[in-house]
Amino acid sequence: MHVQSRIGALAPTADEFTPGGIEANRNVLDATFVTHNLPDISPDSGVIGLCTVPYNRVGMEDQGWHVADFLAFKALLCGETHPKSQTWLSLCDLNVHTNPEQLAHGKDRRLVHGAISASSYTDSNGVRHVRDDQIKVEPSPKKLMVDFVKTLTTKARVAKDIGYPLVIIICGPTTLEQDVFFGKTDAKCAVTSGQIRHAIGEDIEAMLITPAPFSAGWQINPSLCLSPAGKVRADRTEFVAKQFGGVFAKEIVDFFTKWNCPFLDKDKVDNSSKDGGTPGPVMLSQKQKGNVEAFKVKLHGALAGRLSFGHCDHSFNFDPDLDDWERLVGPRQHKPLSHYRQKWENLEVGEVAPTTVENLEFLGNAFGGSSASQISHIKHLVEESFEAWPGYWSLSFGRSAMADFRKFLDNVSPEHTDCHEMFNVLEHRATSAAIGDLTVRYFTIPKPYEERCRDWDELKWNAEASDLDRRVANFAYGGILKNIPLVTIPPGVNLNHLSKIQRSIDVPATYLSVSLYLRYYQRKEELQAAVDRITNFFDEIKVRQIELLLKDPEVEKKCAAWLESIEMPILPLDRALGAAKATKMGAKAPRNQTVAQNGTTGVKREAEPELSTVTALPADPDPKPVEDIRSQNGAAPSTPLRSTQPVEFLSDETKKGLSRLDPEREIEKARQELQELVEKLVNAPNDDLVAIKEELVGVKSSIAFWEEELRKREEGKKGAKKSHPFGGSPFPILEITPDVTPDETPNVKSDTQAAAVSPQSEEGQKSSVTVTAAKKPAVQKSAGWVPPHLWHTIKKEQKQESDDSYVSPPSPSPQNGVGKSDARGKEKTTEAYVPPHLRTRRAIASPDQDTIF
Repeated sequence: MHVQSRIGALAPTADEFTPGGIEANRNVLDATFVTHNLPDISPDSGVIGLCTVPYNRVGMEDQGWHVADFLAFKALLCGETHPKSQTWLSLCDLNVHTNPEQLAHGKDRRLVHGAISASSYTDSNGVRHVRDDQIKVEPSPKKLMVDFVKTLTTKARVAKDIGYPLVIIICGPTTLEQDVFFGKTDAKCAVTSGQIRHAIGEDIEAMLITPAPFSAGWQINPSLCLSPAGKVRADRTEFVAKQFGGVFAKEIVDFFTKWNCPFLDKDKVDNSSKDGGTPGPVMLSQKQKGNVEAFKVKLHGALAGRLSFGHCDHSFNFDPDLDDWERLVGPRQHKPLSHYRQKWENLEVGEVAPTTVENLEFLGNAFGGSSASQISHIKHLVEESFEAWPGYWSLSFGRSAMADFRKFLDNVSPEHTDCHEMFNVLEHRATSAAIGDLTVRYFTIPKPYEERCRDWDELKWNAEASDLDRRVANFAYGGILKNIPLVTIPPGVNLNHLSKIQRSIDVPATYLSVSLYLRYYQRKEELQAAVDRITNFFDEIKVRQIELLLKDPEVEKKCAAWLESIEMPILPLDRALGAAKATKMGAKAPRNQTVAQNGTTGVKREAEPELSTVTALPADPDPKPVEDIRSQNGAAPSTPLRSTQPVEFLSDETKKGLSRLDPEREIEKARQELQELVEKLVNAPNDDLVAIKEELVGVKSSIAFWEEELRKREEGKKGAKKSHPFGGSPFPILEITPDVTPDETPNVKSDTQAAAVSPQSEEGQKSSVTVTAAKKPAVQKSAGWVPPHLWHTIKKEQKQESDDSYVSPPSPSPQNGVGKSDARGKEKTTEAYVPPHLRTRRAIASPDQDTIF
């Protein structure tokens, strides 16, 4: 039997084990961008137009703006290609279900309802002919999906025979990856961009146009099937900077609104004025506060809009000076924009839109231009996110997050601030998945299970991977996660570390760490080097995003208004661009990271330092013997658990006493202490960082202990029993509640450091003191950090004959029934480690498939 067939989908191919470079590909591998310009379309093109809006949602207060887009493209392309080369498909009969007067497109309100009917033309002999461009209606979503794929296949076959390009225009609910939904946001009624590419073939020149999901305008992939390398004008970094959207917005907004602001002329600022973290007075006036908030919203909106000009205006732009195609792809080879401008201006103008129509200000006239249509679109984004990351929504905190998202869906009239918060969260999550896909492509590392990031099921990986597989993957996890900032919270919304909505999704970081493991699992030096190169790659993208923001006149205008209101000198644009190019966004020291006492790395995400002053927290000194203060007779302590040591190393008597307290109350107290320490850490001098960090370790460990205690009590009431994911004797699976963040991970020490500190007894008596000196081991066996959403899979740490540089997952305590010694008191051992590509996988059946991995 072939080796690959025995191993299954987890193992890489032979080529993937070939030692290779760790540099990102300098060529453009994905030329997707957002624009308001019509692309350069050849007169020899075959055109396929598709409208997926159902008849009950064609109103302009819902998804009618997709219908207006569909007819606007049809009107502009009428007569531009062969009379029989265009095919237009629709889910609803637009003649019956639409009001022609409402189908006005853009700010200039051009009426496009005339494009519903088939067009005609007169040949050179004066004979009138009807073009084959009538809209074909198929009201069944399933049948329309079949018709669409058949049309793609037929057009592609003809295009290949005669050598003409394809232009595919999709108007309706889509994803950032350009998947298209038919009638409803459901994976069963969707065709992915990969399936479109497969139906066309890999050797066809094809262009895909879909609505931009996070801004006004349209998302265009000019090279859907063929590689764009060497065929576009802009470089790789500019395309990627646009595609990374607003995922780095939190860092960049902080960068622009602090003393690093490129528009601020620092040479004219007195050093005595730089006593605060941000320019301007401590107490801002209403005008100053409004200006800085508007500036922050503009920065995030520009990034989320993929740095396209006019990201809040859903209108066609025919200005040749603002032609994205010319700037990014290359000179137009066919009709100029002036030709299409003339056709557009020949259309009738509809009535002026009523000024009383309310909209979400941060979205402008995007997504229909009314608050009703914009809320409808945001709710589509929520539903679309449910179709991604299948493993995430299966976990307990994923289900809790879904419940909060559904509350937004059920709210008929959500507050504008809630809409703004939800939009930022969904953009951050979707773009994080795009970052995973783009990084895998540019660094030529394996795609786990050959799936996109949004489709990847990490629970499947976790069930199939061994303990050492996860240890090696976790080695890269922290380095990836620290480079993805938290969600940008809009003005008017408070930052809430306990919010399930605001919490970043960590699946992309896990996806990349597993991908790096598949490539470099036998070569730890290259694995670390790859993480460093990805960090540098992200920093390079941030710098280019800043440069592109400086060229946005709206950003410059908002920044100038803010600086003028706080009476700060403004730097000219040319000097500001020079300052941005000299910016060192990527500090080489590890960022947002704490180093645990056992030498492992944990991720610190609550507070992120300024980009220009990024420093790493110092490592802890070697572990020292500590006092073991035990409570008498297991009495419950009178004070909350606070210790610089993890809870796992408290004595059984102390744990027994602690179990008499109310877990919910203790969890609430510990979280309050955690937030106070985080705020203290932000403003603390360097000399106090280690001490504060030690306090954080104890509080985080306390939270984990009490949440596990609460879970066991609830589980005891229900009498529920769970089994080991690999089968065998049942044991309680650790299932951490969704309120635990990566910062709240217990810092586990080695067994040789089993000394603990317990508070006073409940009666107020002084506990007896016993000092136990623990010998420092010759080799520090490090226990690794495991993401909270994978804690329920933790097993007892096994002694591996592997390099100690790799981190291993923390072991559950013996009281959970995991990792106990055998009858003779000896620790059970495991078999020697065998790499994934050389071992036969444990037979585990997927719950959704009959396949055995």
